[in-house]
Amino acid sequence: MGQEIESSDFSDAELEKFKHQLAEETRLLKSYFDQSLFTKQGYKAGFEL
Repeated sequence: MGQEIESSDFSDAELEKFKHQLAEETRLLKSYFDQSLFTKQGYKAGFEL
């Protein structure tokens, strides 16, 4: 967050790193749902300025 993407061309290594990090973060998010770590007290949202 807070970093601008200055290029639209990425190396194979960069794409692999992104793919790996995305998979890790997706597994972590799933574990949060599995453990019911999110509130059930209504909707909440966040944003960055």
